[in-house]
Amino acid sequence: MKPVIQSLVNNDGARIEMPAWFQGSADKWGNLAHPDVYVADSAQQYPEGTRYIEGDRRFAYIKYVGEQTSSGWIYSSIAANDGDDCMGRFLFNASYAATYATTYTYGLVGTKIVEVDTLLTTVEKAKDFYSGGWMSGKDTAPADARFFFRRIVAHDYAAAKTVGGTSKTYVGTLTVDQNLVNTFTAMALSLTANPYKRIVWRSGDGDAIYGQAIGACMVNNPTVNYWVWVQTGGPCGCLHISTDYGGAVERETIYNLRGDGAVDPSLAQVGKAQTGYPTVGYLVPCSISETGSGQDDNYPIIWITLNGQ
Repeated sequence: MKPVIQSLVNNDGARIEMPAWFQGSADKWGNLAHPDVYVADSAQQYPEGTRYIEGDRRFAYIKYVGEQTSSGWIYSSIAANDGDDCMGRFLFNASYAATYATTYTYGLVGTKIVEVDTLLTTVEKAKDFYSGGWMSGKDTAPADARFFFRRIVAHDYAAAKTVGGTSKTYVGTLTVDQNLVNTFTAMALSLTANPYKRIVWRSGDGDAIYGQAIGACMVNNPTVNYWVWVQTGGPCGCLHISTDYGGAVERETIYNLRGDGAVDPSLAQVGKAQTGYPTVGYLVPCSISETGSGQDDNYPIIWITLNGQ
């Protein structure tokens, strides 16, 4: 049997990857032009969640929506503030909604459509909010209660709609990535939004509670509601470091994330990774904070390993 050969376009050591879901402006779907990752876009140029791979660096294209103004994961507590001194600072997911839908759901075997009524939050009541997100739950019929898990590839919304012959309100019509194996009319579903859709920055206490970091911002002062590139993998410099040393004093080669998006080297004697601070990367060889000049050069380069990227 002959091997299947597929082409991969890699232009100048870089390439654009479209996300595996339907969202973003239709006329931007096929944009394969290489971006300047250090420039924010006032008008959307790529589908949200587009990946740009440049050598050993990885980036994601996301809309910046402002500043998180309180601790926790609440999407509504975001002020429409421009970013301040964000270059190299990690930004956080702001598309959290996670509705646990128990009122009414409808899915027909052999199709990829699931209808969910009575969506609760304002952000859910919009086309494409859940595109690229996840749907999970327990199938209550047949009685074996098998696990149900699908990626959501498209999300349409209607304030009123007839579903399965019954009038419903605040209906999300979700297209999933695989056909359903059973018809259901009452399944409790957990809906998780696409994490690469909206991001915020956090100011203030580095020990404050925070949500999930998405990537290091490539723009110093992003304007609210502009689209930016964040780095999710590979060597990254200009990071916000909370100490003036790294790499040689106490084997500080692991970097942990703080609540304000800065990073902190993990000390051998302390081990902050054991206190709940996420590990976001490792020191790049030959990159240290202390130099022979006797000054604290506080800009090491770390190899980002955030989210396994």
